[in-house]
Amino acid sequence: MKFNLVGAMGMVVQVAILASLTSIMHLQYLLATAIAVECTVLHNFIWHERFTWADRPAGTRRAIGGRFLHFNLTTGAVSIGGNLLMMRVLVGAAHAPMLLANAASVATCCVVNYLVNDRWVFRAICGEDCRQSGTITASNEASRAAFAVGNATERRTLLLSGFANAGDCFERLADQDRRLPLLHE
Repeated sequence: MKFNLVGAMGMVVQVAILASLTSIMHLQYLLATAIAVECTVLHNFIWHERFTWADRPAGTRRAIGGRFLHFNLTTGAVSIGGNLLMMRVLVGAAHAPMLLANAASVATCCVVNYLVNDRWVFRAICGEDCRQSGTITASNEASRAAFAVGNATERRTLLLSGFANAGDCFERLADQDRRLPLLHE
């Protein structure tokens, strides 16, 4: 839900910038689209970092910078590439209205962007990072609880009981602390 709210705000930003660049500045629609999308990518990153995935803090400025780089390389690439391609087809070839074509382009890229962001860019930071910073995420809590459970079947059941990315956290914690059993027995 938060992702969709940020996406809706981003779409307003993108459409406003696109409309301004084409109608006031008289830029060509593809150049205006690229600029509008990049501005929206920056807007959305800030909101995702502080709102959508606020429960998955990056920790340090360096980590936030790395996350921003990943976000720009993934979401930026999907958004700019997808939007430019779809705008070229819808506006350039099919002669659809520019703002309607832009809305269709954003909607198409949304699903891919969510998956990339949730699974890679804003994945929970676990293991030693969480221990040092005191940050506890649902995934980290699931991992700790799973370590306390006696057998592998019970650990798998606990890890799969609703904690997103818990398996990833469990494996990272186990890699860092060799005295604990691995999930894959």
